[in-house]
Amino acid sequence: MNKKLLALILKVLVTGGLIYLLVKVADLDLIKTWKAIQGTDIKWFVATTIMFMATTFTNAYRWWTLARLLDYDFSLFKAIRMYFEAMFANNFLPSNFGGDAIRAYDLGRKDKSWLKAASTIVAERFFGFAVMFCMIPFGLLIMEFSQIRGALSQEIKALLLLTFAGLIVGIVSYKLWSKIPWGIVQKFNYAVQEYTKCSRSLRTVIIWTFITHMFLLAGNVCSAYALGVAIHEIPAWYWLLMTPAATLASFVIPAVKGVGAKEASYVYLLGFLGISADKGLAIGFIAFVATLIASLPGLSIAFSKKISMAEQKPEVSS
Repeated sequence: MNKKLLALILKVLVTGGLIYLLVKVADLDLIKTWKAIQGTDIKWFVATTIMFMATTFTNAYRWWTLARLLDYDFSLFKAIRMYFEAMFANNFLPSNFGGDAIRAYDLGRKDKSWLKAASTIVAERFFGFAVMFCMIPFGLLIMEFSQIRGALSQEIKALLLLTFAGLIVGIVSYKLWSKIPWGIVQKFNYAVQEYTKCSRSLRTVIIWTFITHMFLLAGNVCSAYALGVAIHEIPAWYWLLMTPAATLASFVIPAVKGVGAKEASYVYLLGFLGISADKGLAIGFIAFVATLIASLPGLSIAFSKKISMAEQKPEVSS
């Protein structure tokens, strides 16, 4: 049995275990959850899907900008097509990074400069996580002056601040750990060396990363609206804390596509605001389904790409 199959089996077991714990520990009533999902407002669900799909366009523009800074010459339209294909792979293949490998391969196959191509992906991922985690202190600060001050436990606040602090420490100590001979570290190191030469242009990347997260925040707000949760029940700014926590959980916990981990974080963190576990799980489920639907254009792109490659393949004469 190979390592990939073992890893997949482990993820399936972890996902099953998380769902079991959610039902038992959080005292979930799956019948109530299903009824809540059945009562979804279609208009707000469509809005959720549109907001999540918009992040693909903004992310594609951000990645296209980064790639062009390293002298890659291709159209924005092609970048969007490549990003949709990658998002479909990320959402429907077992690994969260499968689509990244596809983008890196498509970008680097012309000049075979794989490290250079991969560095654009690493840089794009880094900006996404960095801006997201930088939102944490702002979310906590807003909370201190809001009506739900003190809603989060001190342990959760400390964990969120540690995540932000970890980002800062990682950046400050870059010269120490950048010498580690690991593949991902060297890709990051290459990206840093290349992109520090064009630091002014990176402002555009940061702006578009911020816009991406605003669409993501709006999508989560819409997912709550779709289930009849009013804005005063889950303030929009609360997603500045929810999104990093849910994303971190989905990457740290080895579950299939983060299923179970992300939903558990929704149930737990929304519980501090008085949202029932059933409603919290339903919101997480709606967001998950909307994300899958938003990436479906990538299926058509991947299929048409496969047909095009088959047509271009020369026939072998007998």
